[in-house]
Amino acid sequence: MLGESVFLGLLIATFKNGNMRFLRYVNVRYFWMPIAAFMLEIASEIIVSQNLLGLRLFWNEYYLVVQIMIYTMLVIFCYYNMSRRIFAVILIGILLNFAVISFNDGKMPVDVEGALSEGYSLEVEQLSGGLIAGHDVLDEDTTRLKMLGDVIHIPPPYPFPKTISLGDIAISAGVFFFIFNSQKRRKTIVR
Repeated sequence: MLGESVFLGLLIATFKNGNMRFLRYVNVRYFWMPIAAFMLEIASEIIVSQNLLGLRLFWNEYYLVVQIMIYTMLVIFCYYNMSRRIFAVILIGILLNFAVISFNDGKMPVDVEGALSEGYSLEVEQLSGGLIAGHDVLDEDTTRLKMLGDVIHIPPPYPFPKTISLGDIAISAGVFFFIFNSQKRRKTIVR
């Protein structure tokens, strides 16, 4: 969802602006933090899905620590960029996701019944087998903060069908509007 928000924000801003030069003037503090968090998340997914160096069990056992590191970087990044109000929306999304993850042993609960009804049988099989990093099957009896988990299904004909959370929506909306408003801000500065 985040990738689509970045792409759509850039596409619309570029269309309205005529070019992408406005990106040169986007000023965010500690820009490396979300990049480092993203790289750690990607590394986690590779380690878990491919059992890289035989680390899957170890990584799954300490995944909450990994999530704390990732979310700490994201919260610090948002805090230092709070002068732009849209970062409050992004921070709310981050905190919603972190809340559900921290209450569920470092894993984001996923509604598999809804996912199965939308045709995600392979993904549900991988999820049930522990092959998707940072995610777990939503259990009606033991999962806490269920409504904040990945319970919103975006089915086809959407080109990238998926299951997302309320936090994902807030983060994606915040990122989209940050990119879009960066283009508008540059226009006002030039005048």
